[in-house]
Amino acid sequence: MKHKYFGTVKSEVFFKLNDNEKSVFLKENKLVKDVLGMRSNKFEKTDEKGGFILRTFFCTDDLRQEFSTSLKQEVYLFLNKFHQSLIETNIMLLNRDLESKTYGFSKNKIKKHALKSFNKIYFEIVDENEVNQGKNVNREIGAAKIFTQLQGRQLFLTDSLGKDENIVTNYLFGNQDYFNRELLETNIKVLEIFEFENKLAQLLFLNRKFQFEEENIFTPKTKAQNIYENYPEDFHSLKQLEFIEEQLSFATNKNT
Repeated sequence: MKHKYFGTVKSEVFFKLNDNEKSVFLKENKLVKDVLGMRSNKFEKTDEKGGFILRTFFCTDDLRQEFSTSLKQEVYLFLNKFHQSLIETNIMLLNRDLESKTYGFSKNKIKKHALKSFNKIYFEIVDENEVNQGKNVNREIGAAKIFTQLQGRQLFLTDSLGKDENIVTNYLFGNQDYFNRELLETNIKVLEIFEFENKLAQLLFLNRKFQFEEENIFTPKTKAQNIYENYPEDFHSLKQLEFIEEQLSFATNKNT
């Protein structure tokens, strides 16, 4: 992956600027955005009898800057790549443990066992009180609900990363030495990201293997899915399109 912002700011030049010049420089290079801070809510009467409307007022005097969303997302992905090998190893261990514990089981029994593991991992990330309303009659959590919530959790971690100015500025300076083992093993935000992404990867692995629910939040849709979504009336079913895509892929690989 290409890191667009890594090393784009020269530290020796940046530190010579005063606070106002730094602010202007970061804004001109689209590395920060202006955010309104304090706000107040007020109920006001409407023309309807007994009607009220809630209005939100922002204090324009409390204007502050925070790192841009695209920069925070890039730093998040940059940090996550340091743990990728460990995450992949943990998936392999999870699969090995699952196969060991379910050896000789029927497909249905294996899937039930995998679902228990799935829910257990999920509740290590999210408090059960946050998802009680999403349970079905069997007291199981819908995977579609789960992945939507996990996306929100990932966005929260990405946003909170922007509050660690040392990490973001050293990324902008291209200071590779700053991102050492000590940082990866002691920084609270970095550890939170690893913990989340490690468990997210395991949940995605289990869901892909056992197809608990369709998931396209973290997994890009296939060409067949995109075509069928836009032109459903032109095809008998999604499976028909997936078969065509598979045959075309096979023919392409055979000719290369």
